[in-house]
Amino acid sequence: MSLVLAALLSPLLLGIITRVKAWFAGRRGAPLLQPYHDLLRLVQKGAVYSHTTTWVFKLAPSVCLACSLGAAALLPSRALPTLLLACSLLALQRFWMVLAALDTGSSFEGMGASREVHFSALAELGLLFSLAVSLSQQQPSLLVGLALFIVVLAESARVPVDDPNTHLELTMVHEVMILDHSGPDLAYMTWAAAIKLWVLGALAASLLSPGLSLLELMGVQIGLALAIGVVESSVARLRLLRISELLATASALAALALLLQTRGS
Repeated sequence: MSLVLAALLSPLLLGIITRVKAWFAGRRGAPLLQPYHDLLRLVQKGAVYSHTTTWVFKLAPSVCLACSLGAAALLPSRALPTLLLACSLLALQRFWMVLAALDTGSSFEGMGASREVHFSALAELGLLFSLAVSLSQQQPSLLVGLALFIVVLAESARVPVDDPNTHLELTMVHEVMILDHSGPDLAYMTWAAAIKLWVLGALAASLLSPGLSLLELMGVQIGLALAIGVVESSVARLRLLRISELLATASALAALALLLQTRGS
């Protein structure tokens, strides 16, 4: 059931974020279901491939979507092996996305892939510390909650780490890696990114509030989308050098929570 919810409702989170940003800007904004229309439009188009790409580029969108769906099927859960497997699937998704970007032979996409790997390595450290803290205590920690929220922003390519709406050469991270994808391939990549956002929300919910029902999980996901929309409407995208400091802060917060818990016990 969690897999069905993630597959069907994850694009809705993108629509909620867009509506919140439009409300803050005083605009009407796109319809709430616009992400579904965009995916349907892309699926109906044909894919175009460069002569420099190989089978890796063609296979990557399907693998990325399968990894996102596999991780969604495992959550929500509080079992450590299940959580680690879900995180591993997300890492595998990123690996194939980076491979596809490098397979194009474009230095532009290679630049985005390099940034993605660098930022994800820092974000994963904060996630691992959060796992260590949350799985060994009963009450959720505010420090862990802040760390996980920063990790979610980074892993889902949202402001202030990345801006999914920008097309400036010097600032793109996630978007630049999927520039050469088109038609159904681009739809798979976009859908996989939406499902990944859902998975990250479910992962944070599993760590901070275990035992949530599916209805409560949907409420958490909507709340997360609203919070991301508020952040993107209130904070500007950080300079690339500052992003590393932000992710290091997330790791420090989770590490501090682990240290306080160790000393308290």
